[in-house]
Amino acid sequence: MREERGVPIGYLANALGISVSTLMSIERGKQHMNKDQLQFICEIYNVKKSDLIAKSKP
Repeated sequence: MREERGVPIGYLANALGISVSTLMSIERGKQHMNKDQLQFICEIYNVKKSDLIAKSKP
């Protein structure tokens, strides 16, 4: 979703207060977001948590 919307990885990582490498791990499914990070992502992309989670499943 980040790439689809043209959001630079560094910008989003900074907004979430995490490193680019951590965000890359989250995007690859190797790490999980915490509840606050998930809520923030939903707010900036204007999506429901259930839609974001469904989109992230293979």
